[in-house]
Amino acid sequence: MRIMTAGNEFGEMAIAKKSSRSFDTAWTNRLYKKELIIDNANELTLELREKGAPNRLLNLVFRAYDGAVAFRYEIPAQAGFE
Repeated sequence: MRIMTAGNEFGEMAIAKKSSRSFDTAWTNRLYKKELIIDNANELTLELREKGAPNRLLNLVFRAYDGAVAFRYEIPAQAGFE
């Protein structure tokens, strides 16, 4: 798998840390048909670290809801990604 950012390709990655959490919250949305939004999910975050120099970080975040799944990536603040 190749991951590119502004012409910089990430090297081989390894899992440096993983964490999980569950949440069950509700919030009000006045712009949608349904005003009360229930947000109930389980989340897994994998912190990946590049095996070789410059040892850049990349986080993958996965969420599982009752009827859906989602994921996103995060590039934490670090040298070379200003």
